[in-house]
Amino acid sequence: MLETIRSLENSIEELNHHSVSWINKHYVIDLQNKGLILLSSVNSAADGDELQTVLDGVKEYVAVVQPIIKQIQNKEL
Repeated sequence: MLETIRSLENSIEELNHHSVSWINKHYVIDLQNKGLILLSSVNSAADGDELQTVLDGVKEYVAVVQPIIKQIQNKEL
């Protein structure tokens, strides 16, 4: 669980909207905001089933943003 949360936090940090073209800034900012909402959801999850659902969402989010983070790092966006 902690590894999943760290992965989410790292993904949010690596989605640096200052490093992308102005056309893509809002897209990256939106992805950051969605990550922050997921992080907040992890912290407020009440029971095991709810937490597992949120953690599954976190894993899906990280999988989706990793290619975008690589594009940012390679200065392709």
